[in-house]
Amino acid sequence: MLSAYALPAQQLDFRFVVISFFTIGFGSQLTIQIPRAKAHFSVSDAFVFLILLLYGGEAAILVAAAEALFTSLRFRRSGITIRADGILFNCALMACSTSLAYWTLRFAFGPIVPLARYGRPSTFITALCLMAFVQFAANSTLAAVYTAYESNKPVWPTWNEHYFCSSITYFAGAIISGTMVRLAGGFSFYAVFAMTPITAIAYLTLRRYIN
Repeated sequence: MLSAYALPAQQLDFRFVVISFFTIGFGSQLTIQIPRAKAHFSVSDAFVFLILLLYGGEAAILVAAAEALFTSLRFRRSGITIRADGILFNCALMACSTSLAYWTLRFAFGPIVPLARYGRPSTFITALCLMAFVQFAANSTLAAVYTAYESNKPVWPTWNEHYFCSSITYFAGAIISGTMVRLAGGFSFYAVFAMTPITAIAYLTLRRYIN
């Protein structure tokens, strides 16, 4: 709710709508089952990161929550049992982790959009790594706590067994999103979709590696 209230609507444009629909419609289809667990994680982080870098944290938080909702409902329609509280948790999880990543970057580097578009390459790469790490740490930790509570198991073994393997998706997503931002700045905005095949290849590689 706070993100919706603080959303700078005047800065949003048709390109934001395109990326948002692409994130929710395409990104949410790329999910990988967590080994030995009745759960999945999405590899749509690259598009959520892209929105964060281009439009700021409020827009990214809302799209991340919407993507989690759409993914959960898609699984529910396919016959996978997901309780209502699980759907709410997934949305809150994505919103909280994206918010934490955004505010960490704001604290460390200042306004995100100017940094993404005009920042020095070394600073920008450092910001991408920090963004990926915070998103991964927050997302995986909260998910592990929830899973451990549901299965009555310790948190650390649950995280180590089920969620540590997802770390590569966040760092790959950060690299892809950073490349997209620089492509948008140096070429046409729609050049960012040239990275879509790379995202698909990364997804197929990760699915084969993890499963």
